[in-house]
Amino acid sequence: MLKKPKIEDPEVFKYIGLITELGLSTAIVIVISVLITFYIIRALNLNTYFLTFGILIGLIAGYFNAYRIIKKFYGK
Repeated sequence: MLKKPKIEDPEVFKYIGLITELGLSTAIVIVISVLITFYIIRALNLNTYFLTFGILIGLIAGYFNAYRIIKKFYGK
């Protein structure tokens, strides 16, 4: 029978939480940016090439958000 592994270091949960928070916050910012850009494209009847601009804005905002989270996590 398989034994349950013991997690002796409680900091593991802190790092799992950090990774989860980074992934979710980055994905949510990118999705919101793309949705807003898509809405603007449809409202103003623009070319769909502007969606690339929305994706880039979302990526930049996501990375900036991830930087802030990591900075807060390490207390710098």
